[in-house]
Amino acid sequence: IVSGSDDKTVRIWDANTGAQIGDPLHGHDHWVNSVAFSTDGTRIVSGSHDKTVRIWDANTGAQIGDPLHGHDDWVSSVAFSPDGTKIVSGSEDRTVRVHCNSQSFQGRFLLLSQLVPQQFLLISVLAHHYWSLSHNGWIKFPNSSPNVIWIPPQFHQLLWRPQNTCIVSRKGYTKLSFLDCVYGEHWINCIELEE
Repeated sequence: IVSGSDDKTVRIWDANTGAQIGDPLHGHDHWVNSVAFSTDGTRIVSGSHDKTVRIWDANTGAQIGDPLHGHDDWVSSVAFSPDGTKIVSGSEDRTVRVHCNSQSFQGRFLLLSQLVPQQFLLISVLAHHYWSLSHNGWIKFPNSSPNVIWIPPQFHQLLWRPQNTCIVSRKGYTKLSFLDCVYGEHWINCIELEE
C-alpha cells in the first residue's frame, strides 16, 4: 500500500502486516494529496500541494528524474496509464495534464485539458477512451450528448479508479463496472418485459 500525507512524505506499507517498508520518501514541499502505483508495481507517482508531480522507484525509494511542473495550483490527483508510459495529473487549476517520456517523464506533456465548470472528474478504463463525471452527477462519453449513468453526490469522491485494486477512504469506495453496459438506443437490452 502507498500513502501520501500532510507531513510532506510518501510511505509504503506491507498490506499483510501493516508495517512500513523502508524510510519515508521525501521531496515534496507541501502536503501529498494523491499517490498511485504503476500497474507493474515498480514506480509510484505522487501529487502535492506544492504544485508538482514526482515519480519514485518503488523498490529503492529514489526519486526518478526531476519533479514535473506546469500546474498553477495544487495537484489533486495522479495516475499512471495502464501501459505505464504516461502519467495523468489533475489540479485545482482546473487542468488535466498527460505527461509522457519513455525515459524519466521530464515534464513534457501530451495533452492539456482545460475543464469547464460542469466537469470535474475524468474516469478512464481503456488507454484511448474516457468518460467524464459532471457536477450534476451524470457520467458521459466524450463527444456525445446522452447521459450514461447518474452517480449520487455522496459517491463522487469514492469512485474506484481502474489502475488500483482498491481505494481505501474514510467513506469507503464505489466501483462501477461498464463491462455489460449498454446505452443509447440499446438500453432496452438491459431489461426483460413480462407479457
